[in-house]
Amino acid sequence: MMLRILFIALPALTFALGIPLVLRLVPPNPFYGFRTTTTYSSADAWYQINFATGLALVAAGAVAGLLVLFLSHVTFTLKPEVRYLAGILFTVIITLAFLVPVVIYSNKWLRPKCSHSDMPPMLKFQAVRQGYVGARM
Repeated sequence: MMLRILFIALPALTFALGIPLVLRLVPPNPFYGFRTTTTYSSADAWYQINFATGLALVAAGAVAGLLVLFLSHVTFTLKPEVRYLAGILFTVIITLAFLVPVVIYSNKWLRPKCSHSDMPPMLKFQAVRQGYVGARM
């Protein structure tokens, strides 16, 4: 019984957890959202990266929900418990797969937009003085 509840609820929960992040309703906090040093570096970084996280969670929840629907309505020779475990496992794998691009995106967030050789010396000085990462002289 518990596996069946998790089988159905996990994709729905994944989908629902992404909605407030997509709508940018979650301010920087230590409990909910994609929390890294990058996201805590500025409010803009927090909202941008958590927006991407929310999109990934909504998409993963939708895809996993369709998979669960497929597993529950298509007759297999598998026992129900095995189908439930497969659905839960696939939901976890799908969610992680959708979050990988968010991790890559968050790692690129603080990289400078131009190379140091393209940056005039005065801008390099200002960037270092203002504390932008990657703007070393």
